[in-house]
Amino acid sequence: DLEVLQKALECRKADILKSEETGAEYFIKLIGNIQDAKKDNELIEKALIKINQRSE
Repeated sequence: DLEVLQKALECRKADILKSEETGAEYFIKLIGNIQDAKKDNELIEKALIKINQRSE
């Protein structure tokens, strides 16, 4: 289901952003390697764009 996938990607993206902005231990542990997560963020954005295009 695209809605579930979209929500999961949006949550992951938000967690990456929070780990960068806050440096909170919870988000750092959740994300793991921030450099790898930043790379994931680019892929997440592309995936969200494609999901939105299919939903239209």
